Amino acid sequence: MLGAILGGGLGVISSLLGSRSKSEGLEAQAKAQEYTAIETELSGRSQAQAVRRQANEIIGAQVSAAAGSGVQIDTGSVIDVIEDTAFKIELDALTIESDAKRAADAQRKGASSSRAAKPSGVSTLLGAFGSGMSGYAQGLKING
Repeated sequence: MLGAILGGGLGVISSLLGSRSKSEGLEAQAKAQEYTAIETELSGRSQAQAVRRQANEIIGAQVSAAAGSGVQIDTGSVIDVIEDTAFKIELDALTIESDAKRAADAQRKGASSSRAAKPSGVSTLLGAFGSGMSGYAQGLKING
């Protein structure tokens, strides 16, 4: 009888410790996913800013080339080319930011899923009770 009670008690303790360990692991995973989401967004913004800075250099080179060849740069096809270049570069920058935001949102959803997978208090207690009863039953079988 004492063996059955001890077996049941060990089952409860083991189940509670296992559940706690699982919860801590899932919480650590969720925090890592949230951190990665922040890094992803910041990286996207940084890359978009770099593209925009390059835009000024590219447009400046176009203006210099056109002006150096004697073409009037404030009207006509030259300004159209410059505006088109600026538009395409801004579109690239916005795409980079949008892609980073989508990736960060997916990482945040993963963090939320990890947290949702953590055992609840009720399920932990029910699992521990079940383990305890199983250990108790095993103890009764062994000890007669």
